[in-house]
Amino acid sequence: MIFFLFVFPDCQMFLKKNFSLLVQNVKNIDPIIDDLVDLHPESAANVRAKSTDQEKMRKLLEQLLKVVLFTHQISSMLL
Repeated sequence: MIFFLFVFPDCQMFLKKNFSLLVQNVKNIDPIIDDLVDLHPESAANVRAKSTDQEKMRKLLEQLLKVVLFTHQISSMLL
């Protein structure tokens, strides 16, 4: 899934635009974390440490947006 975010720049806009909806409506976060095999173990632990689904989803989206932004910056430097 993280690869998907790198390939499609519109995903960053989608995540930002729908941030609140995703935080409010996604209820089962752990399987999502499990599917993100490229997510750093420390980042996954930080997400799982949150006490509510909303906090977990907010932290997960923040982590993903950081990765997408970093990747975009690196790819811009290489082009």
